[in-house]
Amino acid sequence: MITIKDIAKIVGVSYSTVSRALNDLPGTNPETKRKVLAVANELGYQPNAIARSLVTNKSSTLAMVVPDLTNPYFTTILQAAEREAEESGYQFLICETMWRRDKEKKELKVLYEKRVDGIIIYPANSLSEEPIDNFQIPAVIIGHSTHPANNCSGFVEANNRSGARLVVEHMLDCGYHRLAFAGGPVDSGSSKVRHQGFIATLQMYGHEADPDLISAGDYTLEAGYRHGKKLFALPESKRPDGVVCANDLIALGMLQAASESGIKVPEQLGIIGFDDVEYAALPQIRLSTIRIPCDEMGRMAFKLLLNNLMPANEKSGLSLPPGSRITLEPKLIARDTTNWRRKADFYSIRCPSEEVMVADSSGESEYSVKSNKKTDKRK
Repeated sequence: MITIKDIAKIVGVSYSTVSRALNDLPGTNPETKRKVLAVANELGYQPNAIARSLVTNKSSTLAMVVPDLTNPYFTTILQAAEREAEESGYQFLICETMWRRDKEKKELKVLYEKRVDGIIIYPANSLSEEPIDNFQIPAVIIGHSTHPANNCSGFVEANNRSGARLVVEHMLDCGYHRLAFAGGPVDSGSSKVRHQGFIATLQMYGHEADPDLISAGDYTLEAGYRHGKKLFALPESKRPDGVVCANDLIALGMLQAASESGIKVPEQLGIIGFDDVEYAALPQIRLSTIRIPCDEMGRMAFKLLLNNLMPANEKSGLSLPPGSRITLEPKLIARDTTNWRRKADFYSIRCPSEEVMVADSSGESEYSVKSNKKTDKRK
């Protein structure tokens, strides 16, 4: 294995001179630097990343810590942040906490030992009153969080309360009035805010939520299936005619339970999710949902982090101070699992398998009917 000692011997300079040249540090004669780099390239020298980080106090490595790598919501955020990081010359380490606070602490300890430059984290328990960590390096928190996190570079979250309002208004507009809520983990901040928004919007329109139709569980297909089986086992007079699910995986499990119970969607039951993960638009599913801007969350999280890593004259373009909170707005995407067409029966051209309705938090709606030849859009 080629070392800087080998290069120093060939060029005839000290080890420290080779180290400065390879790390592009000041204090090296340009001609000497050229010779060092040429010899290093000829010998196929591979730098020792750990040794370099000790010299520069920078590893050019970032980490992302998320609760569940099987959930498309988190992987979409991760991929967006990783793309931005790669373009800026950073590598990415990925850690999964499995929604466990103890594992989160262990992962953070390992990352500090590996001398990563910064961390993007979705907390395993976003409702804990315990500080997530006394961050020793720049860190950005993603998702709804009430943590009194120390030394945090910033927060990026979606407006889940606004999303919940869009969901309930849409379900009521579609004619569903006895609504259930299938939530995520009880200590999930996002699920809690979506639940609170669900209750508040129902009350705003003169409806009361039935406690028997409110449940919590994991953000998984299996949990959604269990929620559904429990709801559909109720006497017919007490069953919901619409279900709001805290994420799309829960909604998919709910769809399966409805199918097995002989319940027609959307005619007898409306089902809507949250996140708008990639599979939600598949022709076999066509799930109505709330689109959370996961790509943008990942990009903004990286830019907030970069703001704390770069010199003042090389910032990421965000003119935000450390600790800033960025809130992104969701959109309603209505597809085939809610009966929204009863509100949009004004088209002369129909193409049911490709229709979609989009609405944002401003209340504006856009109905789209697509065919191979043209697209007809009206507000």
